[in-house]
Amino acid sequence: MARFNNEIITEDERLREKAMKECGMYLQSCLSAGELEDLKEDWKEDGGFKVIPLWKFAFNNITVSYKSNPE
Repeated sequence: MARFNNEIITEDERLREKAMKECGMYLQSCLSAGELEDLKEDWKEDGGFKVIPLWKFAFNNITVSYKSNPE
């Protein structure tokens, strides 16, 4: 699940929701075509838009990590 750094993202709920939406949409664009298709299939199996918007499903189900370059 993606998470915001609370020191960077404001606690204002309206702005937080907007930032989550933009982030979820951006995360989708970072997936390969196959991964995006898998995401959409999982989303549809979980009820699709009737249950959760795709951007929110993406935000909740795409893992973000940092791979450090050891020196």
